[in-house]
Amino acid sequence: RIDAKEKIDAKGGIVHPGFIDAHNHIVHTSCRGVFKNVHDIKNAGSSLKFCLIATGEADLYPRLGRTMEWDTAAGHAILLGAGGKVVKLEDHKELTYGKPLYENPFFIACAPNIDLWRE
Repeated sequence: RIDAKEKIDAKGGIVHPGFIDAHNHIVHTSCRGVFKNVHDIKNAGSSLKFCLIATGEADLYPRLGRTMEWDTAAGHAILLGAGGKVVKLEDHKELTYGKPLYENPFFIACAPNIDLWRE
């Protein structure tokens, strides 16, 4: 698990031991190269990934592919209820809804104990 005191550089720096949830082999390969000291990478549908973080079975879900608001809204609500967060990759501001064309930017969903930072 990732210690709450440890930092994560979402741009590819240091990640201490924990779980990353990824959606396909390309992300698995890039996560292995970018995020260091990862214990495990799990395959699951997007909604289940939010739930795995909400239940403490995963720590981080970087989504670097296209999603629509309807793909993320329910899982986002569950994760928020569990104390987690979903932020835009580019600026770490909260992912919001009601966007034109309903398309989400790349995002990171993470457990409450994860402290994302940028250089």
